[in-house]
Amino acid sequence: MRRTSSPGIVLRRWPYSENSQVLRILTPKWGAVSILAKGVNRLKSGQIGIYDTWALVEIEFGGKEGAEMYNLYSGKLLDRMSGLSGDTRRLVAAGILAELAELGSPPGQPAARLFLWLHRWLEHLASGAPVDALLSAAVLEGLHELGLQPDLDI
Repeated sequence: MRRTSSPGIVLRRWPYSENSQVLRILTPKWGAVSILAKGVNRLKSGQIGIYDTWALVEIEFGGKEGAEMYNLYSGKLLDRMSGLSGDTRRLVAAGILAELAELGSPPGQPAARLFLWLHRWLEHLASGAPVDALLSAAVLEGLHELGLQPDLDI
């Protein structure tokens, strides 16, 4: 893959070294991709805090076609989804939705509908909407997007 830019939602992150992280990011065009973010933990990098879980970011990345992990070249924070962090129930709901989106978004395959679905529901969660009803509606809609909707006719 050539160097490209895309919006993305950080699904998860973990340390790679003292100054680097591996990011799992959902993108509309390439699905859920793994990206090596070298040096982002350095104080002088200007990147600390940009790649928090569930943040909406604009990233520039690339690497060899079909690689298991791409390289991050730059990133910009678009929305931190800070309304999620004050409530454990919102964090758990966001995690469930992110897991569903990741499971339905194989690397290298377009995932625009799931990206938009996840972004919309994370925004609702961050805005303070009631968690229980929101999570039920979001999961049912997400299952529908994946073609796995349950038959609820009773």
